[in-house]
Amino acid sequence: MKRTLRILVLFVALLVFWQVLSARIDPVFMVIGVASSAWIAWYTIRVLDHEVGERPDGGGFNPAALLAYIVWLFVRQIVAGFSLAWVIVNPRRAPQPGVFRFRTGLKPPAARAVLANSITLVPGTNTIEVDDDVFTVHAFNAASAADLAEAKVQRRIARVFRVPPDEPPVLAWEPLTDPDIDDQRPDDDVEVDDHRTRGDVTGDEHRAAGGGEAR
Repeated sequence: MKRTLRILVLFVALLVFWQVLSARIDPVFMVIGVASSAWIAWYTIRVLDHEVGERPDGGGFNPAALLAYIVWLFVRQIVAGFSLAWVIVNPRRAPQPGVFRFRTGLKPPAARAVLANSITLVPGTNTIEVDDDVFTVHAFNAASAADLAEAKVQRRIARVFRVPPDEPPVLAWEPLTDPDIDDQRPDDDVEVDDHRTRGDVTGDEHRAAGGGEAR
């Protein structure tokens, strides 16, 4: 019953979207819209069930949390964009780029895909690689990684997919520095370690950082 309701809701949403884009209500377009929406809804639900999965507590997807996350991410894009611009135009705040790695406890593949794309959508960070639960990210400076270091992004995505919230990860930072530029990374905002490599992101370190049992 729940699956049928999900298909119906998706079908109605797709049909409304079709009508908005086509801006026509003649019979031909209505038939095409109904047929297309029905087929896409039926096929997409199968993909969502495979990628997101169904949970016994009522489903693995929270539309309200998704809407709230989209709004939050949009605001973060604006704030990060202004912060990035300020560093660029301020001669006393030279960029200090680097690459960092961290683990996530998000299990659904769709949740990890949302996390990877969210990182890239926010100015100042770009997802380079996702290897199972290890993310490799390029950052304009360490302050750009603050939301990830505090698990703000991961926890909001966890609410969308109704999975346990992620704990703040330990970031393995590899600076891409110019010896003539002073290090401007904040001392308190982001927890980083300059001397670790990819192989050093271990479960023991995750537990030491308060992450609990390694995932």
